[in-house]
Amino acid sequence: ILVEASIHSRHLRVLALYGRINAGGGPIGRVEYPRWLLFEQSAIEFAAFSGLYMLIFFLTGEITILGGAAFCSAIAIRHWLWGREALA
Repeated sequence: ILVEASIHSRHLRVLALYGRINAGGGPIGRVEYPRWLLFEQSAIEFAAFSGLYMLIFFLTGEITILGGAAFCSAIAIRHWLWGREALA
């Protein structure tokens, strides 16, 4: 559930960005991101969620929170490696 919450928060951030662009005042023209950068940004976000979940685990001692941190860390590492692969 915690990994899904992390994914949904990323989707909400993107939807908010697109909503702002459509309302005006956002970027104009075409914006392109290289594949490696998208993976790197994703890795950073998942690492941040992992850190947050670790903090919550230390405060509560709930083992399920530790599982969320571990899975977010695994996704962060995987995306970081994919980014390095795409960069090469």
